[in-house]
Amino acid sequence: DTDARPEPVRQIAAAKGISVVQHASLKNPAVVEEWQQLNADVAILAFVTQYVPQELADTPRLGSVCFHPSVLPKYRGGNALQWQVINGEKTSGVTWFWIEPATGSKVDTGPVCVQRSCSIEEGDTTATLYFNSIIPLGVETCVECVRHCAEGDPPRILQREEDATWQPLIKGQAAQVDWNKSASDIAYFIRGCDPQPGAFCVLEANDAVKLFGATASDSQGSNDISAPQPGTVLSVEENGVVRIAAGDGNTVVIKKARAGGAKDAAGTVFASVGLKQGSVVK
Repeated sequence: DTDARPEPVRQIAAAKGISVVQHASLKNPAVVEEWQQLNADVAILAFVTQYVPQELADTPRLGSVCFHPSVLPKYRGGNALQWQVINGEKTSGVTWFWIEPATGSKVDTGPVCVQRSCSIEEGDTTATLYFNSIIPLGVETCVECVRHCAEGDPPRILQREEDATWQPLIKGQAAQVDWNKSASDIAYFIRGCDPQPGAFCVLEANDAVKLFGATASDSQGSNDISAPQPGTVLSVEENGVVRIAAGDGNTVVIKKARAGGAKDAAGTVFASVGLKQGSVVK
């Protein structure tokens, strides 16, 4: 643990006299021995950022149950929430599934213990979906999952492989906006990459500007550009909003942006890197 910020779970545990143990890696054989000595009934993997060896997951009497932010088997993989927003889904959800040995490259395949759906609201970003809907639902269903385990026979519902989908991590060039797509698809993409990894456009000098707060519009605002090519900055308005031409003839409205520094009004950031009406981004 190298993060200096206080951890709420650790603070609450300390206040209640509950032991907290943290390891830089769970692959150390000593960690497995430590888990075995706990004689645990179940392990709850609520937020995991490192590899959990199968031997470790199998140590508790009932096994280990893991959180995933989608209604499995849809949207397996590490960027499940991002892809749900990018694809314009109207519903999301949470799944608590049992960890089982990996089959080839497949992940998130284990039997389901608890599953619940929620709505994706109009204009949701990955961040707002996560904090407003997924976390509260995750906490509620975690309690339900533990209750099932306490009763002694928790559900283990097999996933339907024929319904499974998997999407790759969004990183590097995969986060660059394709202005040839429709305004709606671009807006979903930008909101899906908010806050991480941050969708970006590229300037002529190959500098990148990250974009946030996107919506689609059929209005081009106040401009005199005829038949603009996709990626053309149509207008930089007084309220800081920037309008950019999309491939379907509509526009993408950008409220916020960042170019190396802090996030600011899109118009302010665009001006700071020399972008103006008529400029073209890639």
